[in-house]
Amino acid sequence: MAFKEKVFHKEENCLNCNYPLIGKYCGNCGQKAFLHKDSFGHMALHFIGDYFHYDSKFWLTIKTLIRKPGLATIEFIQGKRVKYLNPIQLYIFVTTVFFLTVYFFTYIKQEEPK
Repeated sequence: MAFKEKVFHKEENCLNCNYPLIGKYCGNCGQKAFLHKDSFGHMALHFIGDYFHYDSKFWLTIKTLIRKPGLATIEFIQGKRVKYLNPIQLYIFVTTVFFLTVYFFTYIKQEEPK
């Protein structure tokens, strides 16, 4: 599989913390300074690992969405993406947990003796 060239941001400063960009990552917050142009096969191989792993960013994102609705969205759009969970990752994680919980409690209820 051929690796595709990474396209670096045209900005000279990090979109997350406005720190000057020197390399592939921001020296201050660690956000990537390049955009991936991956193939479909690469995306399919990393889907489970990228979207179903538990991350500590989950609790910060949920807390921000409950306490200050809209703040996480505004900061994500502005490029401050390091401290929050990716919206698609959040949706998939919450949906998976919800359906597993519903299935688990339905399964337990069906096995109870009558």
